[in-house]
Amino acid sequence: MSNMALKNGASPEVKKLAKGIISAQEKEIAQLKYWLIANKSSMTMEHDMGMSGMLSKSDLNALKKLKGGKFDTAFLQAMIAHHKGALEMVALLDGTKNSEAKKIAIDIRSGQSAEITVMKKLLAKTK
Repeated sequence: MSNMALKNGASPEVKKLAKGIISAQEKEIAQLKYWLIANKSSMTMEHDMGMSGMLSKSDLNALKKLKGGKFDTAFLQAMIAHHKGALEMVALLDGTKNSEAKKIAIDIRSGQSAEITVMKKLLAKTK
């Protein structure tokens, strides 16, 4: 979604946010891939995790067709839901004794909570 925002978004603030999301999530994905490789685990999922806030293919296609302010509004709404889903998932790590998992959970919770605050402010500007 963030890559779409770089092409379809109208607001410089939305584009700046999208770049930040891409950067943060690239680091998170690299860490998760490292854990899978280190544990000789599959890089593919054989099941749907059912994370709330995930857009369906048809939702993504609809978002891709939007431009400018309409895109910004839809993107921000979708990304807020996506981040809330991530916060639900990292809550599953509460109480973990694994220091690496604890650190990534704290980082995700902190970063995505801050981004939700920014997105809500940007969304208020679009209305």
